[in-house]
Amino acid sequence: MSWEIQIAGQWQSFASLGLKDLKLQYVSQDADSATFSSTTDFDSEALLAYRTEASIRYVDADDNATLWFTGERTTLPRNGGPRSESITYRLDGPWAQLERCPYEQEWALWDSGAGALVATSHARVILNQSTTGKYTVAQQIKAIVDYAQSKGVNIQATGASIAVADVALPSDERTDVMCAEAIRVVLRHFTNVVVSIDYSTTPPTLCCKQRASCTAASVTIPGPESVSITRRDDLAPPGILIRYEQLHQHDSNTFRTLVEDSAGDTAAYDCVKLTVELAGTRSKGVEQYVRVESLLALLDTDAQKKTWLLSHFKVLSGLVADDITIDSFSVASAGGEALQSLSYVLVAGEIPPWLQATVNHQAQVVTASLSYERSVTDVGTVGVTEEPLVYRVMAVDADCGVDGERTYQQTITEDAGEPIPSGLAAALYAAWSEIHYDGTIAVHADECSGTIRPGNVINIQGGMAEWQIMRALVQSVTEDVEHGRTSITIGPPRQVTIDDLLALAHASRTKKYAGDYSYRASVEPGPGADPAQMENIATVGGELPGENEGRGLGVMKRITMGYQPKKKKIKIDPADGGIEVEKLNKIIKIDPELMPHDGTIQPREIQVCEDGVVKNIMLLCSETYI
Repeated sequence: MSWEIQIAGQWQSFASLGLKDLKLQYVSQDADSATFSSTTDFDSEALLAYRTEASIRYVDADDNATLWFTGERTTLPRNGGPRSESITYRLDGPWAQLERCPYEQEWALWDSGAGALVATSHARVILNQSTTGKYTVAQQIKAIVDYAQSKGVNIQATGASIAVADVALPSDERTDVMCAEAIRVVLRHFTNVVVSIDYSTTPPTLCCKQRASCTAASVTIPGPESVSITRRDDLAPPGILIRYEQLHQHDSNTFRTLVEDSAGDTAAYDCVKLTVELAGTRSKGVEQYVRVESLLALLDTDAQKKTWLLSHFKVLSGLVADDITIDSFSVASAGGEALQSLSYVLVAGEIPPWLQATVNHQAQVVTASLSYERSVTDVGTVGVTEEPLVYRVMAVDADCGVDGERTYQQTITEDAGEPIPSGLAAALYAAWSEIHYDGTIAVHADECSGTIRPGNVINIQGGMAEWQIMRALVQSVTEDVEHGRTSITIGPPRQVTIDDLLALAHASRTKKYAGDYSYRASVEPGPGADPAQMENIATVGGELPGENEGRGLGVMKRITMGYQPKKKKIKIDPADGGIEVEKLNKIIKIDPELMPHDGTIQPREIQVCEDGVVKNIMLLCSETYI
């Protein structure tokens, strides 16, 4: 029978290397360790360099070897004196590597160089959340271990080795968290879960078990050197009430909702109550106001056409229907395509791209030739022939009701928020309502058996009846191999401190708000985001511009023009690319894309009749078109 250590792939006995005082410690949710000392000179070369991996096994009388531990060499205290010298080696198990490995998750972040969203590993993590939805407790722990293994940590996890509650916890956003801490955060809600490491596999396997599935070991009284047991009824709450609070935001409207999940006796004064903030639903939208009037196609009679012409052409002001004779009247598409039969004409607002799939529209041109008589002071009755009158309209099929007005709305971004966990209160109550037994057990034998580890539960025979079935969770085991002493600590996880039933509430208070999984998979408009990824969310509207009204320029007309001077200066500055109204400090941009036809808008000289006198004026306008 001997203890052996593997160094650089070679197994050697402790005795041959002058090693002694082997002590092994196994701890749930903490680093296992092995310590031993060397009787060589304390200033001699170390057998193991820093972070060198080594394994320890026990070989029985039948030459059967059992692997007890694998870890990295960490500290190396050296001690020397007149009577003795020693070097003490410490090996830490894989959990110690989890303590030093930052946990990261993949985010879709904008790369300005690539001009695209790029999957980027980031130390901001949202626990209990995958890139496509929610993680259960087991899935999150396995994801953490898989990440650590990918970074070189000597550990693994399988679906079978993580046997914990199949429940999803609320998302919890954190930054710069280590893998070990992330696992503790996920498990802090459960007092009935123990973590251990199986060293019989390569690499070692992280195991999580619930109390009900742990293998039972028995200790019989008399037998142990000492036993200390405390029944912890005070750790079992009568009930658990979880309130999920969500703040929902839809454009400028916000409201809160509260959903309750409970288990046990929630009427008890000491029922544990938690308020958990979850990401609520969010949406952003745009809206468009439009005002319409009856479609030109409905102007079947001369009377209807005259009424429409009188209301749309200022040149006809002061006339009535009987004054007008329509020589010709036509409606055509402005672009030359087939004329659509639409129901209304847009008089205010616009049809933005997001509305075009809902509202059919077509730019159309009304052309009318007509004659009429007008009385002119000092001249008498003058016959006028208007040829042609042109009016551009936007024909639509938007049904705006009796008043002819409507505001269309469209959601452009939508976030369903974080789903409310299902059955969490019941799962927590099942874990916390179990009666735990705190204490320590010390056993002395010729050899340490190595049969009790975290992952076991202990029953004590020969004492109280309830001890025989107490199934106390083993949280840590320390084995002094040379002296055959085993010290066992039992009870709920020491990382959970609920002496006054505040741990559950504390777990809720320290949870950080987190968005849903799309938060990591897409870019929200905000600082640092690429402008190309932004949606310009705005409400647009107002009267249609006066460019909808036009007149033919080829025939002399009797027109009275009035002008009221305004105390404003308008200047055209090519350097600024626009027209600036100085007092208002606004710029009106001239955009060729707005021109419906090819051509040039430039100053042109037009002859008009003013008070019976033909005069010339300069207008900034295009060539005539239909």
